[in-house]
Amino acid sequence: MTELWGEETLNRIAQGRLRVRGLRELTSTFLPRTMPSTGDHADWPLSGFAMLARACGTAESALALAVERRATDAGALSRTLFEEVVTFAWIAIDPAANAQAWVRWDRRQRIKLDNDLVDCGAPGLLDPRVREQFEALIASGPMMPEDLPQRTVDADAHWAPRVDAIEPDPTSERSFRGMYRIVYRTDSQYAHAAVRSVEPFVVSAETAGQFRVVPVETDPGPINPFTRVPMLYALALLVAEPALGLPGIQAAIDGVFAS
Repeated sequence: MTELWGEETLNRIAQGRLRVRGLRELTSTFLPRTMPSTGDHADWPLSGFAMLARACGTAESALALAVERRATDAGALSRTLFEEVVTFAWIAIDPAANAQAWVRWDRRQRIKLDNDLVDCGAPGLLDPRVREQFEALIASGPMMPEDLPQRTVDADAHWAPRVDAIEPDPTSERSFRGMYRIVYRTDSQYAHAAVRSVEPFVVSAETAGQFRVVPVETDPGPINPFTRVPMLYALALLVAEPALGLPGIQAAIDGVFAS
């Protein structure tokens, strides 16, 4: 049957599942973690460890979809994971300044949502006093770049000299900017219901001039969201080693990816 997945694809996915499991075990060596904090969203390293927890969960969720053969949904999660990793790497360049810029960006997004609801005649989400606090925070300094590609450029410039797995050349597949084109742009087609997001459900029928819609996606090929996800989360951990003071991460990841 056309919709059956090939042996190479399944073997690569099985390898990806093992790698995510190994990365989860590595993450469990430093999470959960208790630390002094004000609880403020911009408080580092609290927010940094929380971002790793979220990214690890996203990676596991993507691989869990392999059993159901949902590569397109895994692609949407891969896109989300990429943005999580890049944002973590961007904040970690200068946490004292960038975590605050990240929170200002977040507050701006919440005000936009509040505006959209009010403009439609619906009740706003923000209490007027909370909105006033958000507006004051936004006015207090710069926000994180709205443009994700700019975040990738900044992250490459800072982390390439510090993390061996990251290259500064924006055309390289090992740079955040290069991965933006390969991962984020490709998987955006699954997140936005583009034509490509339904192609895996349509196959040629045995009768000429007819096609068949199948409930299970066709083979995504050996390079797919399931195989990309472990590498994306591994990058976050590699940045975390110097950014959060987690010695031994590089060696542990080398072990996870050795098989």
